[in-house]
Amino acid sequence: MSKLQHTPGPWVISDEVDFDSFISGSTGKFENVICSSPRSYKRGKNGCKNYAPWHDNKLLIAAAPEMLEALINVYGLYLEYDICWDNRPIKQVIEKATGMSIEEVLSQ
Repeated sequence: MSKLQHTPGPWVISDEVDFDSFISGSTGKFENVICSSPRSYKRGKNGCKNYAPWHDNKLLIAAAPEMLEALINVYGLYLEYDICWDNRPIKQVIEKATGMSIEEVLSQ
């Protein structure tokens, strides 16, 4: 059993009546929501349409599971082929995203 506790990908962006959009697990159903943006965010406190940051962020958030998987695969290739390159930034990002040591992640 995997120790990774996040909702497995892919994550999808969906629209709902009560929300501008939400990100959920691959089912795309609201009960599996990872994060959401209420309509009030789009209107903003002063009635401004200040939703560009949410739009940009939701694309990044929805891609997170695939990006983590890609980083883990790249890190594994460094180890497998003994590539001489500083892979510490990749290791640090993987550990930050998973809350586990790189050894725990790779043993999954």
